[in-house]
Amino acid sequence: MEKENSQGNSASGIKDVVLGLGGCLVFIAIAIGGLVLLIMFLRGTPWIAENFYPWTVLAAKIALYFVVPTCSVLAFFRKGRGLGGLGLCLSSYVIGFSLWVWSLIVAYSLAGVFWIIVGLLFAGLGVIPIAMVAAALKAQWSIAGQMLLGLVVVLALRAIGIFLVESDARRDVPK
Repeated sequence: MEKENSQGNSASGIKDVVLGLGGCLVFIAIAIGGLVLLIMFLRGTPWIAENFYPWTVLAAKIALYFVVPTCSVLAFFRKGRGLGGLGLCLSSYVIGFSLWVWSLIVAYSLAGVFWIIVGLLFAGLGVIPIAMVAAALKAQWSIAGQMLLGLVVVLALRAIGIFLVESDARRDVPK
């Protein structure tokens, strides 16, 4: 009986870790995002585009080209499924933050400060759709399409990661 409880607790422990790390990453992203906004209004969008955005792109490339394939391979094995799901979920946050910074730059360039403020009023996430709409209205279809694709990738990685972690947790729960 004690062994069953320990297995159930360890399975739900992975899920708790994912939720805790996800919340922690969201808090860090909000803090860094606020700093990015402050720097953007003080130094301007070109400074963000030249000095900060390349680092977010590098982090997103590392997540997309190295972490996601590694975690996908881990997810094929029963014992690595929880860890693979955790990696996919965390990668979605890194890629999503890079998409957010890019959207902030595009929205500022194409739509202006007013629309950035409107986007920020929607929990900060409204910047992405505002940037996509602004790009589409300015007939920059490739930018709008790339942003839509990036959003689909972020949401898919997060959904698959959460599914893998939950399926690993269900597998370990005694019947």
